[in-house]
Amino acid sequence: MTFDLLQSLHLILPELILAVGALVLLLVGAFLKGPHAWNSMGYACLGVFVMAFVASLGLQPGEAFGGQVVNRPVTDFLRSFIIIF
Repeated sequence: MTFDLLQSLHLILPELILAVGALVLLLVGAFLKGPHAWNSMGYACLGVFVMAFVASLGLQPGEAFGGQVVNRPVTDFLRSFIIIF
């Protein structure tokens, strides 16, 4: 059982954007000071969610990591629904 790593990473791109974005925002938020800094943090969080949503719109159906991650139209709908809400 072989799989293409680049195609597999492409299919989980929205999750990667959310994970990396959350880690970066956590590190940046630890060093922010002042009341206006938190407003920009909120906008940055919203930007991460928008990037993940846009990345989830362009995914093609397929399998990743040897069939452990499956991307179908129902998966696209549920992923978009979870990212939005």
